[in-house]
Amino acid sequence: MRVPSPYQLADSLAATGDSLESLTVIAQTGWTTRDLLDATRDSLAEGRLQSGPFGLVTLMIGVNNQFRGLDSRVFEAELDTLILLAQELTGDDPARVLGFSIPNYGVTPVGELFGRDRIGREVQAFNAILARKFGEYGIVMVDITPLSLLAPAPGPRRASLFPGNVSSVGRIDASGRANQPGTLGPDQRTRVTLRTTSIPPL
Repeated sequence: MRVPSPYQLADSLAATGDSLESLTVIAQTGWTTRDLLDATRDSLAEGRLQSGPFGLVTLMIGVNNQFRGLDSRVFEAELDTLILLAQELTGDDPARVLGFSIPNYGVTPVGELFGRDRIGREVQAFNAILARKFGEYGIVMVDITPLSLLAPAPGPRRASLFPGNVSSVGRIDASGRANQPGTLGPDQRTRVTLRTTSIPPL
């Protein structure tokens, strides 16, 4: 079961004629906002991550904060800092930052073990924070959550917080242009014109 990844997004951009000169991925599976924040700062301080400007920075974070039961107020504060870092990496151009909502993993076999209804409510609350903060900074947020609520694709049961349907999100973002901040549904398209590009983190 694949999850949305920078590599899928890179493939989609390449298919529309926007090639990537470089691709940098910071985030790792299981990370919270604190993990990502520390890793990004360390990478910049140690020179493992260039200070930019990059053509596009994507930010998909929060599901592990929710899964671990971490305070949503801490999540919001750390998200603020991550958004500022993402904008800094683009040369302070919010049009080159792309945010993503959290999938509702309550529909997965793992989610069923932890309470589908509770997960749905908490994911909705975290997504409300994401939508508000991205909107405050003028950043487009792609709402992939409805995709996660579609009937799951057949296949073996796997321990994952990401529904298989969400793997298609990498095909969504590469082909229309969004000029206004806000939230895009899965039936809408976002295009970012890229030349020299790095995409941390998704």
